[in-house]
Amino acid sequence: MGRKVNGIDLVPVVLVLLFVSGCTSAAHKLAESRGAQASTYLQRGLYLEAYEVIEYDLRSSDPVIRQSAQAVIDRVPGFWDHLFANLALSITRLSSPPDANTLYDRISRLYDVPSIDRQRITQLDSSLQQQVVSANLTGQIPFTVTSDISRFPALNTASAKSMMFERSVTILASSPASSGYDRYLLRKTMDYVDQEGRNTGAYATLERHLDQIPISTGDLQAIVAPLYPSFVERTLRTLALKIFLTTDPKKRLLEEDVASKFKSKSQLIQFVREPAQDALEITISELQYEERVDPERTQTALVDNLQVAPLVAVLTMPRGASFLYDGTQGGAEVHFAYGIRATQDGKVIFEKLLREKLGDTYYYCSNARVQNVYGGLSGASFWPNAQVQTFCQQGRARVDVTQLREKIPERLAAEISSIPVIANTVARVK
Repeated sequence: MGRKVNGIDLVPVVLVLLFVSGCTSAAHKLAESRGAQASTYLQRGLYLEAYEVIEYDLRSSDPVIRQSAQAVIDRVPGFWDHLFANLALSITRLSSPPDANTLYDRISRLYDVPSIDRQRITQLDSSLQQQVVSANLTGQIPFTVTSDISRFPALNTASAKSMMFERSVTILASSPASSGYDRYLLRKTMDYVDQEGRNTGAYATLERHLDQIPISTGDLQAIVAPLYPSFVERTLRTLALKIFLTTDPKKRLLEEDVASKFKSKSQLIQFVREPAQDALEITISELQYEERVDPERTQTALVDNLQVAPLVAVLTMPRGASFLYDGTQGGAEVHFAYGIRATQDGKVIFEKLLREKLGDTYYYCSNARVQNVYGGLSGASFWPNAQVQTFCQQGRARVDVTQLREKIPERLAAEISSIPVIANTVARVK
């Protein structure tokens, strides 16, 4: 048992003290390492980089760490003058809201360093506040309605917010249809308009640009409709698309299968059974269709005991036993060619030849088993050697010609989806 003083076991206490001492020693060594790194930066005249390394050490609650960091600074005459000059230069070079917030936080933390003149920090903070207001107006720092401006009270003015709003509208209006728009930015822009009111310039400004934003039908109804119901109704009506799909020679099942592929793509697409003046007419002409099926052939392969990997033979197989498995080969292919033509208002707007081959030959392994020297068989769940394992794992599952046929409507639907007027409608559904 450990020694006790006043009923307290000294062994755990000593262990805790040793642990704390070890942690403290490690922390001091890390601080020394950071000090050495900061000194290296200072030798190169990189004052801001040096400060970044020991910034938290200067405010540490540990006096040893704090004094060590202060000693690094004290060895450089005019360190704070250089640092403040660097920070002042950083203010003029700001180019993004996150960088402005980061610099604000860094300047604010200077107040916790006892050796700094607080008035100089206040002057630096004032310069930053003035810069963000000016840079917001010029666009050097492109604040938007989604930017965090909580650190900059001067940006809470009507003129500053109006600039952020107009910039947000510009960003949304220039969003490429291929990569989409920022949904959060759209929502916050709508919130700004809602706060301003319907009979305001902000409402009219956004209304003029809504047509330029590739807003999905879901967001049109959820985000835009409460403020711009007429625009949403008109847009959905414009996006709605009637399609008259026909085949040559006539194949009703193919028409139904292709049309069904669009049900999950867009509710705005409606297939009609008769030609209509306002419908997009698509004709699928079958130019070639051939099927080839190679009947499956199964052969048993034997791996002699001498060909089995030595470790496998020792651990999993009886002495002198052989390994057997069935190798099955077959094939199925579908060769097809279809002409796709789209006509709108009596004009051909799309024409393409789709010519492909689906399927191929295949093989797979099955029924692995071990045959002992007396002819007895037992199932095997291992491979006899690396060669057989690689061969079997590279095999492919059975290819069924029926499955290949079912892929044709998918390929046709994919090509039809690329017709610009259809692609635009599909892209707006999210």
